[in-house]
Amino acid sequence: VGVDHNPTSVQVCRDAGLTAFTVEEFLARKDRERYSGMLAAHLLEHLPVGAGAEVLRGYLPFLEPGAVVVLICPQERGFASDPTHTVFMDQSALAGIVDELGLVPQRQYSFPLP
Repeated sequence: VGVDHNPTSVQVCRDAGLTAFTVEEFLARKDRERYSGMLAAHLLEHLPVGAGAEVLRGYLPFLEPGAVVVLICPQERGFASDPTHTVFMDQSALAGIVDELGLVPQRQYSFPLP
C-alpha cells in the first residue's frame, strides 16, 4: 500500500495495478487495516524543520504492535542534489524522531553511494 501527497503519483501507481492513496484518502479510511511495517523513504528531508515526527505520528495507529518502521534519508551529497530538500536528516536527527515517537530503535546505519 502506497501513500503520497501527489495525486498524479498515486494515479500512476493505480494505473499499474498497485494499491495507492493520497494522504487524505488514506487517513480517512474507515476500515483501519493494520500493517506490519511502514517505510518512509526520502520523505523527511522534504518537510519543514521539526515536522517529521508530527507527519509520521499520524500513521502509527495503522501499525500492528511490534511493527517495523524504516526511515531512509539521503546523505550529504544526495541532500545537496535536490533543491526541494529542506532539512538534513543525519543519524542523530533520525534517532531524535524515533525517540519522539516512542519507537524502539533496532539498528542504524549509513550506506554511502559513490
